[in-house]
Amino acid sequence: MAGSGFRRLLRLKAAIGVFVLISALAACKKEEEKAAAPNIRPVRSVTVKSSEAGETVALTGEIQPRYQADLGFRVDGKMLERPVDVGTQVKKGDLLARLDPQQYRQDLEVAKAEVAKADAEVTRSQAQEYRQRELLKNGHTTRVHYDLALKTFKTAQAELDSARARQVQASENLGYTGGHNLAIGKAVEAHSPWVLVLNSDVVLSPDFLERLLEEAERPENARAGAFTGKILRAEGAELLPTTVLDSVGIRMTENGRHFDIGAGLPDDGRYDAPAEVFGVSGCVALYRTAALEDVRIETGFFDDDFFLYREDVDLAWRLRGRGWTARCVPAARAWHRRRNLPERRREMSPAANLHSVKNRFLLRINNAGKEHLKATFARTFARDLVVVAACLTVERSSLPALRWLAKNRKRLLAKRAAIRAARTVTDHALLPWFTSGPEGARRPGA
Repeated sequence: MAGSGFRRLLRLKAAIGVFVLISALAACKKEEEKAAAPNIRPVRSVTVKSSEAGETVALTGEIQPRYQADLGFRVDGKMLERPVDVGTQVKKGDLLARLDPQQYRQDLEVAKAEVAKADAEVTRSQAQEYRQRELLKNGHTTRVHYDLALKTFKTAQAELDSARARQVQASENLGYTGGHNLAIGKAVEAHSPWVLVLNSDVVLSPDFLERLLEEAERPENARAGAFTGKILRAEGAELLPTTVLDSVGIRMTENGRHFDIGAGLPDDGRYDAPAEVFGVSGCVALYRTAALEDVRIETGFFDDDFFLYREDVDLAWRLRGRGWTARCVPAARAWHRRRNLPERRREMSPAANLHSVKNRFLLRINNAGKEHLKATFARTFARDLVVVAACLTVERSSLPALRWLAKNRKRLLAKRAAIRAARTVTDHALLPWFTSGPEGARRPGA
């Protein structure tokens, strides 16, 4: 009995152990199931990557400006130059194109002749009207004859007004050179011994011409081709006189530049003595007609290629090359309103600066021989580099000047050859005039 009771006790303990083990395993499994099954929330995701948006399409087209202005000449004519092209950046005042002015010069001459003819008819008909009026007062003519004379006079006046209007229409800006060349040509045709070149912004003293001619007609000045007086500055539109010097002649430098002697200095008497100078300023100058005829070239007395600026220096150099001299007569006084100065270059119009650049080189193309170029090369070349660099950077509006020189090089070199062939004075003889001195080899009392 005891053995069987012990066995029952062992079986009971085993059963209890198994139950405890199964309970523990069941609890662990529940914890594992609980940990392995979290509450998962579904989301949408997109992977970002580069891809082609579509096929590349190539089309043929034309780029045009948003705003376009159609520009053109108001008159017909042959185009001489067009320094700009499609796409060129331009500013107000830039030269776009230039027509040949020859036809318009001829039209202007015809219009002037018509004005002169109409003016003469007015003078004749006015005298006839006056005569018929006096005769009518005395009863020596009829009212019909007087009315006819009066009608003729009024018709002549109307024709004169019409001719003047046509002259205004025919007029155009021929530049400094073109305008003065026309006037000089008239003086030559009239066999006038003297020509006075005068700007519209100059005031002369009452005895200006008298003083110049007194000096010019001295036998010892027979080879003097140009004369000027003591030119002082004028101010404002009223051309009010000042005591500041503007020019007593032109001086030349060794680096290809030129200046007015005395410019900006007070009139303290230092330039009161007559003197020989290299040349005279074109703002007011008295030229001997024979000298102008002697140095005339295919482009005029003043070289028309200059158009404006430096043309007076070119003429002075050509006169020197033919043995003519220039004199300053300080007793003859004038006042000039000087607008363009080297220190005001940035205030000048692009067109003015363009011609200034072009004419700097044109001046030497016309006149500087091999000996002159060799003697002044170091200084002129350095200055030329500065000018060209400025055209390529800060003053690109003047770049067409260099293109114009290149485009016309054959014609310019042919003109240079003609000028050089007519020279009677060597470069060596003229070199002393090219100096850095403030008075530019001015020769008082010479």
